[in-house]
Amino acid sequence: MARRIMKGDGTAVAVGNTNNDVAQYVAMAGTTDSSGNPAGNVVVGKGDTVDLLTASTGETGTGVLTGGLYATFQATNSADGTTTTVNIDVSNDDTNWVTMGTISLSGANDTDGFASNAAWKYVRAVSTVTTGTVTVTMGG
Repeated sequence: MARRIMKGDGTAVAVGNTNNDVAQYVAMAGTTDSSGNPAGNVVVGKGDTVDLLTASTGETGTGVLTGGLYATFQATNSADGTTTTVNIDVSNDDTNWVTMGTISLSGANDTDGFASNAAWKYVRAVSTVTTGTVTVTMGG
């Protein structure tokens, strides 16, 4: 039996033969904000990526549905970036958040990240950018 992920307007964005096929697809259930960050539920599946946050000041991103156990997180400073800290926060209810890990960047064009196999329902990025722009990406 084919499984479908439906957008809010009722159109299918993914079709697969099993639940696992559909779980491996990214579905945007919302839109993006003025910075291009997710502004609605996003499901990240195996082999997919989504930008959790692009910020030029300290900012808290929107909670994103993780879609499974395994995820990677990467933060990258822009060419004019300085010391930046990014917390990857997780939650099971999209209200009460705990910090799963911290990525520390030390200057221009610096990048770092980590992997997780914890099955949290939601994830978000929180940055403390001082100069430049930091981009935080999650991969499934």
